[in-house]
Amino acid sequence: MKKKIATYLMIVSMIATTCACSNSNTQTSTENNKETSTEASTENASAYVSMPDDIQTSPQINNKPEINDDLLGAIEQLAISYKEFDSERETKDSNWQQTFIDHFIRGNWDGYSYKKQLENDNDCIATKEDVEYIQRSLTGIDISFDSIKDGETIDMKNSVNATNNQYGKITNYETKKDKTFGENTTYMNAEFETGFANSDEVYTYNLIVYLKENPESCFGGYNIISLNATDTTVYAEPGSEHSIYGWYSDEYFLKSEYSLTIWLDIDRSADNLEYSYDLTVEITEKQRQYIIDHFYDEFKITYTFEKDMKPPINRVKATKIEVVSDKEAAGDLSDADSDPLKDLVADDILEKFRASRPVRNESSVYEESYILGKWVMKTIGKDNMPESLKEKAQHIGAGNEFWFGTDVSNNFSNDFATMYETYYMLKDYYNSNGKNNANFYENIIHSCWEENSSENPAIIKSMYDDLQEFVSECNNLIRDLPVS
Repeated sequence: MKKKIATYLMIVSMIATTCACSNSNTQTSTENNKETSTEASTENASAYVSMPDDIQTSPQINNKPEINDDLLGAIEQLAISYKEFDSERETKDSNWQQTFIDHFIRGNWDGYSYKKQLENDNDCIATKEDVEYIQRSLTGIDISFDSIKDGETIDMKNSVNATNNQYGKITNYETKKDKTFGENTTYMNAEFETGFANSDEVYTYNLIVYLKENPESCFGGYNIISLNATDTTVYAEPGSEHSIYGWYSDEYFLKSEYSLTIWLDIDRSADNLEYSYDLTVEITEKQRQYIIDHFYDEFKITYTFEKDMKPPINRVKATKIEVVSDKEAAGDLSDADSDPLKDLVADDILEKFRASRPVRNESSVYEESYILGKWVMKTIGKDNMPESLKEKAQHIGAGNEFWFGTDVSNNFSNDFATMYETYYMLKDYYNSNGKNNANFYENIIHSCWEENSSENPAIIKSMYDDLQEFVSECNNLIRDLPVS
């Protein structure tokens, strides 16, 4: 049997009928090839409430097995979070009961008939018996939800964004009778697409699903025995050229005659491919010397996509390395509605910076100040960088190794942008009397090595004062540069 369908799981804002509420506070756990992302509700009330006196009990259900939207939606929901799903194994997992409740009871997917019935008849209230019945319908395994006390119910209006804004869609499938798991078993071969609501990227998978007929199941009269997903996404054509932009600042490692690999500090990619944060780039001796000669510049690194590469790409072999012009560094960025560095960076410096590097992230002092540091280092230039400034930076790095690192990683070029990032995050924190960047400040406090923790705030303030002198000296150097 073959059928073309378009069943969607979308985020709460895209669902026409839902009892979900607002969500926040993402929590993620990964185990046994599964990833469950849950945004806890902002509701103060618990999801578990006492059972009302007039609650209706679960009806007797006898479904003729059919591949319907309820079943397809359940498969999609599992395929979002599992590359491999085995009902016998997963139902024994310590996290399964919470995972199931988050996805199928409190989740913002409103796609199966029995849940809609609970919403209409029981005012979005699910009893322990309802939860156990729906779970048994899904997996065919009968388990007791001990996390729900006798007499408690679950208010489905207290919802969670269980898929973290990820959607899934079965675009095509074929089924046939099968005896792999005994009589009344159905084999499904499906094409599956998934992505995120805030991204245009779409990933494709081939799904192999085994189903067992169970007329009592609310999912089309079937249980889902197992699911296996194989990535079939075509990320790029083998042999095609792709480029990434970024910096390399570890001057000690680069000057070693044996170093023909670099770990690029990625700024952005020229396409939609995803890269690992610790991307390794293989280079030639000639390319290594080119990087040394243009050390403070941003580079465009071109490579050839190979057959076995899959995002996030963690290793490439550079075929070409070029210095990036100011125009190319800006890419397709345009003037933003707001600038997170306004009132933090001196007006004349900010104006010069934004002339070649418009705002990329309107809400992040952290990201924008780091890019500012890279721009300042390039603008002053390797030949114009005074030794006194290098010594000042090295003094700050050595005096605050708990934050800037130790050994050869703690060097002038490596620390430069991080010093800018740290300074402006702290400045924003102090200027707002601790309202902004509180987590960043606490992170520095807890990173401090001082045994007497009461001294940590004074240590951080001293580091901030030193950074202020460093940034001021850099600003003056830029002001003294000849106008081009």
